[in-house]
Amino acid sequence: MKEFFLILFLSKSVLLTPNGIDVFGGWVQVPLKEPLEAITSGACMFVDVSNYVGPDLSVKTLGNMFPRGMVTARLVRPDGRETLLTSISGYSTQSGGTYLILESKQGVPTFKEFSQLYVRSNKELKGTKLIWRNYQK
Repeated sequence: MKEFFLILFLSKSVLLTPNGIDVFGGWVQVPLKEPLEAITSGACMFVDVSNYVGPDLSVKTLGNMFPRGMVTARLVRPDGRETLLTSISGYSTQSGGTYLILESKQGVPTFKEFSQLYVRSNKELKGTKLIWRNYQK
C-alpha cells in the first residue's frame, strides 16, 4: 500500500535531453538540471529510438536491431557508487514513439540522489531523447 501512495504522489517522468543527444562508442555524460532519484527499485530510463524504426515494427525486429545490452547507462551518486542500467527488459511503444527500456538487474536504490548520468551505445544514436521514470508499477 505504501508503494501505491509513493507512486500516486511522487511519481514522475523527466525528459532529460529535450534537444536530443548523440550517443556512440564511449560514455557520454548527460547534463542533469537536478539530481535523479528513484521512488521504487523499478525506476528506469527510456531511450527514444523512434528515428530508427518503422511504425509497424515487431518486438522481434526491435530485438534484432537493439539486442540486450547494446545501450547502457550509469547512474552515479555523489559518494561515487554506481548503478548500471541496461536494455534487459524490453521495449515500449507509446505516445507515438518507440523506446528501449533501461533498468537495473538488482534494482535502483530508492531515495538516493544520483548526481551524474552517463550513457553509451554500440549503435550510433543521433539526436536521441532520454526520459527518466522514477518508478515502476
